[in-house]
Amino acid sequence: MSRFAKKRNVELIYHIHDLYPDILFKSKSPFYHPLNHILVRALKRVNKIVVISTDIKDSLLKKGVPSDKIHVIPNWPRVKS
Repeated sequence: MSRFAKKRNVELIYHIHDLYPDILFKSKSPFYHPLNHILVRALKRVNKIVVISTDIKDSLLKKGVPSDKIHVIPNWPRVKS
């Protein structure tokens, strides 16, 4: 997909709502490392990544995704207590 976007001079934006699959595969699954490698490689190729929380941003930073690509746009309003 990233090659197609580059040929057409289009930015590729990846929007992440949840990292639950990441938690699921971390539980000693033999699929975790190969799938994680594919995910990180894909995330490094996109132009921008939109996440809904700073926790997800922190998880991506730990995976080595460049911080300048990650943008936090909360999916809910702030509620004053």
